[in-house]
Amino acid sequence: ADAPPPPWVEEMRDGPDGPHCVLIAPAPAAFGRRDGSWVEEAIRVLSDGGYPRPALKLARQHGHSAAALCLMVDDLDEFDDAVALLAKMEPQEAVDACVKYGRPLLRERPEPCTMVLVDQCAALEPPAPPPDSVMRLFLLLPKWGARFCEGYLERRRGAAPSVVGPVAQTLLHLYLEAREREKALKLLGRPDLGGALDDDMAMLLCEQFDFDDGAILLLERGGRHLDVARKLMQQSDHERLLDFCRRRGEQTPQLWVKALNHLARLPREE
Repeated sequence: ADAPPPPWVEEMRDGPDGPHCVLIAPAPAAFGRRDGSWVEEAIRVLSDGGYPRPALKLARQHGHSAAALCLMVDDLDEFDDAVALLAKMEPQEAVDACVKYGRPLLRERPEPCTMVLVDQCAALEPPAPPPDSVMRLFLLLPKWGARFCEGYLERRRGAAPSVVGPVAQTLLHLYLEAREREKALKLLGRPDLGGALDDDMAMLLCEQFDFDDGAILLLERGGRHLDVARKLMQQSDHERLLDFCRRRGEQTPQLWVKALNHLARLPREE
């Protein structure tokens, strides 16, 4: 037998999937309260009793967006509507709600959910990096984690290094894990991220993933020209070594000495 409706339900109607539409009578008195707190308990009672759709109706009527999102995701599998609701919420409310319900949403609707998260995190005030709790949502979804970081950096272009730096660092790590080396090199060279990326941390990542081109870029940017030459010698990239000496030899005259000594010691066939 179907569960009896709560005593403050005015009418229940059958739908194609069973009883799903409940019209709620004015109910504060049923909970012994005259303020709005009765709504939360009513939503919970309906949800626990197997009436998620009327619970959703009540949540929507009274502006309980987080409760509505929970019902859409956990009980009704209405993922498109959940993403649409997430986009309409205030930024902080949306971020808090997505920390709770974001994993199933990202699993079922990865692209729209990721883009909504970009918009909402970029709209947080005062400007700050996305919370760690948001970044952790992408731990098992590196492709969408990279998309999130790319979108966030674009939306926050020109923001303070403290805001975009951690996201750029995460994106570099994701690129290198995915062997997206061209993208990683382009990220390291972006002028709008000057000072935002921690070059020491970036160098550690480049060394961890044997990303020599990235390491050379960072060494040159840091004025460590002799270290660049040493790395090019290790790679036996003689053409690039000579080109580097032509570009930086005036600033660091020892480059030519080291390069020519290195080349002179090579077997003739090299």
